[in-house]
Amino acid sequence: MSIIVYLLRHEFEISESRLRSAKYNSSKRALLAMVISHWSMVQILDALGLLEKNMFSDAKSVTFRDGQVFSSTDIVKEFGWTPDSFRHKCTWYGWAEQAATQLVWKGPIPSQSFDLNF
Repeated sequence: MSIIVYLLRHEFEISESRLRSAKYNSSKRALLAMVISHWSMVQILDALGLLEKNMFSDAKSVTFRDGQVFSSTDIVKEFGWTPDSFRHKCTWYGWAEQAATQLVWKGPIPSQSFDLNF
């Protein structure tokens, strides 16, 4: 367990499952898996007070009780993200969320799940 993950778990009481689901995994290309991973990362950054529009360009950081300081870039990189990939997903998933909440499904609900793994 890395020092960042340890500190998040013990100082901010972020659950093990939240930390696990925030890990970026390029092999899991299913949309739902990517959205869950991104949403978990958003929640971690929010818990740290780092979730801001310019969180990477302004070099936002958090100081842990032991005096260690980690930037928002350090945090996302710990979970396999890059600042650019995270920022792009914020935009893309924001559009998807907006579309999903504004559109109404008008057909019958499918009886099977679909794997849209491209």
